[in-house]
Amino acid sequence: MSLSVNIAASYLALHLFAHPVTGLKMRMSLTIVTAVQPAMSASMRPRERVSPPLHSREPGRRRRRQATRLAAMICSGVLLVAACAGDDATGSSADAGTDSGTGSGADSGADSGVPTVVTSMSIWADVVENVTCNGLVQVESLAPPGVDTHTYEPSLRDRAKMDDASMIVINGLGLEDTLDDTLDAVAAGGTPVFVIGDHIEPLGTDDSEDDQSDDSDHDDEADDHAEADDHEHDHEGGADPHIWFDPVRISGTLDELADTIAEATGLPEAELAACTQDYKDALHDAHTDIVDLVESLAPEQRVLVTNHDSLRYFADRYGFRVVGTVIPAATTAAEASIARLEELAHVIDHEGVVVIFGDTTHASATLEELASQAGVAVVSLNTDSLGPDGSAHSTYIGLLTTNAEVIVSALQSGR
Repeated sequence: MSLSVNIAASYLALHLFAHPVTGLKMRMSLTIVTAVQPAMSASMRPRERVSPPLHSREPGRRRRRQATRLAAMICSGVLLVAACAGDDATGSSADAGTDSGTGSGADSGADSGVPTVVTSMSIWADVVENVTCNGLVQVESLAPPGVDTHTYEPSLRDRAKMDDASMIVINGLGLEDTLDDTLDAVAAGGTPVFVIGDHIEPLGTDDSEDDQSDDSDHDDEADDHAEADDHEHDHEGGADPHIWFDPVRISGTLDELADTIAEATGLPEAELAACTQDYKDALHDAHTDIVDLVESLAPEQRVLVTNHDSLRYFADRYGFRVVGTVIPAATTAAEASIARLEELAHVIDHEGVVVIFGDTTHASATLEELASQAGVAVVSLNTDSLGPDGSAHSTYIGLLTTNAEVIVSALQSGR
């Protein structure tokens, strides 16, 4: 019996005292149990009577005392396990309540007194961080790096983040269609919403469409298919939302962005203006590097076929032609028609296209099949999101220069 008591005691000590949250409470409870144990043992002893010889009564008394101690320990253990379960349930509920609220990022910003700026996508989060001197505001992106902004569905936590933000920065031009109702509600509540697309002259999704088939034997038929598909899927009447692929256009919006942030947050305008100018200089340097890189390509090599219509701003700025897209729209949420794919296969052959550029955030079996049938390579780009921390495209400037390097290299080598 003594061995059973020791095993039980050891089990309770190991599994109950080690609890990280309620260990103190358990030790206090066991102290109380230990204190009252003698009284419990005494109350359970039989009344005094004529006793048999000592050698015959001692084993029975010892067994009763051991059983009493074991029962007391088991009872206290049960009570403590129940207490632990109650504490754990309470902690989980509290955690769940926190998670379903404003989110850890928004809370920490509010608690520290640092203004919070919420952006719709990781690219604009990096831009805002640079404009605000990398630390004057806390920046949070709704769609994290690696997530396709076209199809991102906001959560209740996202709504709470926007409600608590000092300001919201979005792309506009139809990119954040899934956020429209929430953005309207937040703006109606008085939170400023800066729409970058409202401060540039956007391209249409078919601004380069005439290039696709100028020399093709099937000009009219291809244009008919393209026009029908584009009208079905265009963002806001045909405006292309992929404005970040033109650093010159984006640089031209930054002064207004900085002014709006200063007004919304109370941050010093002069400090923001200085950081904004530094960032504009860095964007200019990146633009110059891309120009120099593209110069190594012969004009006839500057021909692009993409998974979805994402590179028109890049093509417009750096002298490329977009001759076709697998998905005939500026969103990955659309689908390609068989007729469109047949026309695109003809264009690929006629133009001597050597590579189709896909998206890291959107795998496409259709693209792979088309490339296989056409005998061309597939190369993926970070088109709609930054890459993970530490990667070459974890910043906006890194995204621009890395994509340019990949595009030029692929067109030069044919892969």
